[in-house]
Amino acid sequence: MTQPSISIVGAGICGLTLGRCLLQRGIQATLYETASQRPRNAYAITLQPSSYRPLLSALNIDESAFKSRVAVDASIGGSGNINTKAYGYRNLEPASFRADRSEFESFLREKLDVRWEHTLERIEQEANGKYLLSFANGQAAT
Repeated sequence: MTQPSISIVGAGICGLTLGRCLLQRGIQATLYETASQRPRNAYAITLQPSSYRPLLSALNIDESAFKSRVAVDASIGGSGNINTKAYGYRNLEPASFRADRSEFESFLREKLDVRWEHTLERIEQEANGKYLLSFANGQAAT
């Protein structure tokens, strides 16, 4: 029996996370993103352990290897640690860190089929019960 293929509209953090989790379970996914492929999020985000550790567990990824890829200071061997006292951060868990969002998305995109410049225009249900996705660039997917 062939595995299903899933279409995901949106290749932001949520869509990429879903795509990677499906791939980890042997299910192929194609992600359709309205933006072009160039980096679009050149800023840092704070990741708290309650959000990133379940992701790492689901993807079977080592935490230190993850931080060495996506931390804002990874290029100089850092791990994105936040000095909560010096910067006045509140309500952060101790293992929170700053990640480069562009690097985080790039990390999640690995091994995924992302189709850029695909703006969803409409969804139609076909007679066989499947759905047809129509995009502004004239392409379609079931």
